[in-house]
Amino acid sequence: MWSHASKQLLQLQIAGLQTVARAEGDDDEAAQPGQRDAAAASAAPGGYRAIEMSASGIGGVSRGPGLITLPTEEVAQLLEQQDVLRRKLQLLERKRELEDKLRRQHMQLQTQPRAKAPQFERLMEIGDGFWNIRGRFKVLAGMLNLGTHMSVCRRANGRFVIVDTIDLTPDVLAELNILTHAGELIDAVIATHPYHTLAFRAFYAAFPKCPYYGTPRHLNTIPEIPWEGEIMSNKDLFSPDLDLRIPAGAEYVLPLPARSNHLSNVFVLHRQSKTIHNDDCVLCFQQPPLLMRLMGYKDGDMHFHPSLKG
Repeated sequence: MWSHASKQLLQLQIAGLQTVARAEGDDDEAAQPGQRDAAAASAAPGGYRAIEMSASGIGGVSRGPGLITLPTEEVAQLLEQQDVLRRKLQLLERKRELEDKLRRQHMQLQTQPRAKAPQFERLMEIGDGFWNIRGRFKVLAGMLNLGTHMSVCRRANGRFVIVDTIDLTPDVLAELNILTHAGELIDAVIATHPYHTLAFRAFYAAFPKCPYYGTPRHLNTIPEIPWEGEIMSNKDLFSPDLDLRIPAGAEYVLPLPARSNHLSNVFVLHRQSKTIHNDDCVLCFQQPPLLMRLMGYKDGDMHFHPSLKG
């Protein structure tokens, strides 16, 4: 942006040119008769006068009593310079107006509230830009539904990261497509628990164009998915929107025994909503089924995964 001092300098330059090139009427009265006649003979439009120069002053400036005499060529050059400076001043004024307009528009965009996402039946908006989806996971020949879940995190750029996967029922798939524009707005799909692998193949079939990141076990056991890499080695790709951590002291690369050691997983903090996605390390049941209530689980209680007890 040009400064106020720059504007004043241009205005002074224009004023100076006008002073040099203009012969006022009072100056004519004060001039010698021969000079006054020469000035009148060479009067230019707009009040500018090119005063005849004496032979001894060719190429320079000579001064009479209150009168400046300049050759016609120099007057023309001064007038041209004045026009150039005036155009520059007009352009700078226009530039300042446009910059002020853009600044106001930017401030309006910054203060406008973000457009609300559609209301969904299956995608539960837990916080600003964080949705959780519950799914079924049955054991004991289908008699006990332990449940499972996945989350959708919106980034500051308006795009999304999918955290873990579940079996996509038609209604869940339809809502995901609405939120992510059929997957076009998905930056990545990440897997956080080494032993939660069953739903990834079907999810990849539904969204094959997305980059996928997983734990070391995901990369080894599901080779048909073209994994971009291991999730913790690439965690900086999702910063500062997401913060990824592993519980200290937990077995993450290859937890053993495979049947029961399901304690460790990647914790995912979505900073905008201040919400943490966790899969199995910490358990919280809402309205647990009868069999789990008989095992001591109560509604809303939080527990570490049973494998912590050995």
